[in-house]
Amino acid sequence: MTKMAFWEWLFHFVSKGGPVLVVIFFVGAWAWLLLLDRMLLLPKFARLSKQYQSKINENKNYDGESLRLILEEQRFNHQYTMSKHQSTIAKLAALAPLLGLLGTVSGMTHTFQTITRFGFGNPVLLAEGISEALLTTEAGLLVAFPVVICANIVRHSLLNLEQKAWTLALQEVQNHEL
Repeated sequence: MTKMAFWEWLFHFVSKGGPVLVVIFFVGAWAWLLLLDRMLLLPKFARLSKQYQSKINENKNYDGESLRLILEEQRFNHQYTMSKHQSTIAKLAALAPLLGLLGTVSGMTHTFQTITRFGFGNPVLLAEGISEALLTTEAGLLVAFPVVICANIVRHSLLNLEQKAWTLALQEVQNHEL
């Protein structure tokens, strides 16, 4: 599929789904941009134990309790960075199927208005509203499922990296106290 054919297909798909599908498209794009931002943190968090080690080396003259407090401040900053955008991503993932449901209602309303105006005589006119209803439902679910799954994978990966680094840092502080 050429680049132009893809954009034509996308425009045709979105126009068949009505205005709600456009909103779903932007909700999905926003969620994926935020997820990409979270994914880019993974390499930084993979080096977290080195950052803790560096902080320990900078402050090796302090006693164990003071060192632990210094590390806790750094850990708090990392946890803040880690949790950034998570609630927005969750809200966008929850919003997508609700928008799909709104599109379903809109499409069915369109179908019933067509039936009121033209009767059941022309199935092509009925298919347009039904198509709008089904496309928006499908799009809402297709946005929500992968966003939820990827967001959970990224969140757990970040938590695991942070927890491993923190455990190593605490072991280092204990060794420092001895």
